[in-house]
Amino acid sequence: MGVKKIKISALPLADTLVGLYTIGVNALNKSVKVSLEFLKTAADKANDAATAANKAKTAAETATEAAKTATKNANTATEAANTAAKNATDKATAADTAAKMRTQKPMQRTKLPGQQRQQRTPPIPKPPSQTKRPQPPTTPQISPGRPQRKHEPQL
Repeated sequence: MGVKKIKISALPLADTLVGLYTIGVNALNKSVKVSLEFLKTAADKANDAATAANKAKTAAETATEAAKTATKNANTATEAANTAAKNATDKATAADTAAKMRTQKPMQRTKLPGQQRQQRTPPIPKPPSQTKRPQPPTTPQISPGRPQRKHEPQL
């Protein structure tokens, strides 16, 4: 019985690399067979590494956006703090100035040679016809809140 020859194109396609072998020669020029399963393992590891790299990229982008937001918030808070500090400094300066003015002795006027003191004119009194004097009440007022009793004298 002879060996049946089959064309390679007539062989069925393999749907996995597990259990699949190829033949070849090694560095010492000896014939060897090699399992192709390690190619599947290497491809799986490469896919896992690519997925992890994409997740890391997404996490880095999220962290960058969070850092930008935090920087913006910090700058806003710094501006508000600087404004508040300036306002506090201005108020403290104004209070200090006011306190110094209250504690200072009043300035004495010195009379320069040849300077005369001006006399103040007294205020002009109003005539008595223009002043109003309160008039005393002519009759007592009776409260309309409660009725008079018979034994009480009426006013």
